Amino acid sequence: FGGAGPQHAVLLAEELGIGRVVIPPLPGVFTALGMLMADFKFEARKAYPRDPEEAFIELESKLTSLKPDYYIRYADVRYKGQGWELTVPASKPVTVESIRRIFEEKHVAMYGFKLPREIEVVVVRVFAIKRRVKPTLKDPPLEGSPEISEKDVFFNGWMKAPVYRRDQLPLGYKIRGPAIIVEDYSTIIIPPRWEAVVEKFGVLEVRK
Repeated sequence: FGGAGPQHAVLLAEELGIGRVVIPPLPGVFTALGMLMADFKFEARKAYPRDPEEAFIELESKLTSLKPDYYIRYADVRYKGQGWELTVPASKPVTVESIRRIFEEKHVAMYGFKLPREIEVVVVRVFAIKRRVKPTLKDPPLEGSPEISEKDVFFNGWMKAPVYRRDQLPLGYKIRGPAIIVEDYSTIIIPPRWEAVVEKFGVLEVRK
């Protein structure tokens, strides 16, 4: 994704021996689209809590005015004397024993060992999540005849290449390279010996 990404993606895939490239709709503004579709997330935290469960309840009470759809609990935990923490999920009800079990499972998964030491709950964090209404993704039309123009392109020599508008491509439409597909925020290059297929939601799958 990215405005210039589809110009280079297939050529880079060829260099790396990758035979399939997926180009999402609106690649030039894909990151911004993701930000606008993401749920709202508000955070509250408390350091070195004596009782983790009480601390979580206190933090959740501070976030209730936001009327969240749900909460997520995390704890930053380490062995005493350790210089770094691991962030672990904390399910209800939270006890030091339940946090230790989850922490040691993650410690073994990441580092291959656990220690016979006490643990420290350095920080507890609560995220209040408020869902955002998501737009409905639409499929391209089932039928259509896209307008095709033509440009001179250079792939180890000059040649003619058809130029398509992406918003005119129907579902299942196939384009053999060399070809150019243009849209408002990006340009997609399909080199020779590659084929682009219009998939569900307008995703382009480019295959060799």
